[in-house]
Amino acid sequence: MKADHLAAALCTAELLRTRTNLDHRLRSLIISLVPGFDTRSPSSVVAGVAAACRNAGLSPAQRRFPRPRIEQARVIAEEWIARGVFLMNQDRMVNPKAHRHNLPPIVFAWGRRSILDRPTVSILNSRTSRRVTPRDTWLAATKTLFRVAAEKRPAVISSYGTVPYSVVSRLAYANGLPLIIACGDVLPFTKSSRRLEEFMRLYGDLFDLERTLFLSPYPPGRMPPSRTRFVERDELVAALSSVIMVAAVREGGTMEAVTKRAARRRTGITVFLPDRPDRSTSGNVAIVKDTPNGAIQTVTGGFQPLPVTVKQGGADRPRGRAPAVLTWRGWPKKGSWLIHYAR
Repeated sequence: MKADHLAAALCTAELLRTRTNLDHRLRSLIISLVPGFDTRSPSSVVAGVAAACRNAGLSPAQRRFPRPRIEQARVIAEEWIARGVFLMNQDRMVNPKAHRHNLPPIVFAWGRRSILDRPTVSILNSRTSRRVTPRDTWLAATKTLFRVAAEKRPAVISSYGTVPYSVVSRLAYANGLPLIIACGDVLPFTKSSRRLEEFMRLYGDLFDLERTLFLSPYPPGRMPPSRTRFVERDELVAALSSVIMVAAVREGGTMEAVTKRAARRRTGITVFLPDRPDRSTSGNVAIVKDTPNGAIQTVTGGFQPLPVTVKQGGADRPRGRAPAVLTWRGWPKKGSWLIHYAR
C-alpha cells in the first residue's frame, strides 16, 4: 500500500472509531475499500470515505465528520505511521503454504512483514489454569512439539494474554525464531502512549521486536465480546499457519474445532498423542480419529508426573500430582526471617 493510500486508510479507521453502529467487520471492509486521497483536504476525505461506504453497501453519513474531527483523524493517522503501523490485505496476510479461513479484508500490522515469507508453525492448547507446574501435560507436550518444529527454523505463530500462547511466544524468543503475533485486541501500536507502555510492561519479555510481526483484525473502535475475539484470534493463528501442532486440546472445545477446520483446508497437522490420554488431551484423540488416515502426523510420548512429598498422618508419602507440603528440617531457632513464596 502506497504512502498516500495508507494515510487515507488509517485516517478513515480513526474517523470510523466512534461509529458505534458499525461492527469491526464492517469498519474493516470500509477501510479496505477507501481510495487514496489527500488527508489534508477535508472535502477529499469526506468524498473518499463516502465512496468507500457506498461500495460497502452503506450510507455515507457525511455529516458525521466535521472539519475538527477530520483534522484530528489526520494527526492520529500520521502518528500511527510514524510508529510503524501499516495495513495488509488478505492476499498478503496468508503464507502461500497456509490457507485462509474467515479472515477480515484487512488487518492492522506492525513489525517485519518479510516474516510472512517463511514457513509458519503454531502450537495449540486449550485454555488452562494460570497456575502452571512442570508436571502439566500441556506444558511438556508444548516443549516436545516446539523442539520438533524448531529443527526447520520456521516462523512461529502465537499470541499473548493466555498462559499457553505466552509460553509458545517465549520459547520462540528464547530460541531466536521469528514470531508472528495474532492479537485478540486492537493493535497495541495504535493505542495511546500510556497504554502501549503498559502493554510492553506486561508482555514485552515475550518478544524480540526485531524478529516479530504483530497482526490485528480489529480496527480501533467498538469491539466484539471477549469470547468472540478469542475465537477469532485462534482462527487467525490457524489461518496463518503452514503447520498446526496440537499439544493438549479438550474434546468439544474451540481448539478442536479450529484444528478440524484447518485439516479440511489441507493445512498440515501434527498431533501429540500421550501414552495415557486424559481430559486435557481428549481432543487430540478425537482429531486423529476423525481425520482420514495419512492426513496428519502424530508425535507420541508419555509423561510421568514428578513425585512430590506430602505429609500424611505423620508419614512422608510420594503422591503423583498432589500439592507439596514442604517439611523444613534443621530450621534455625534464633533470628528473624523473611519468607517469600513464588508460584
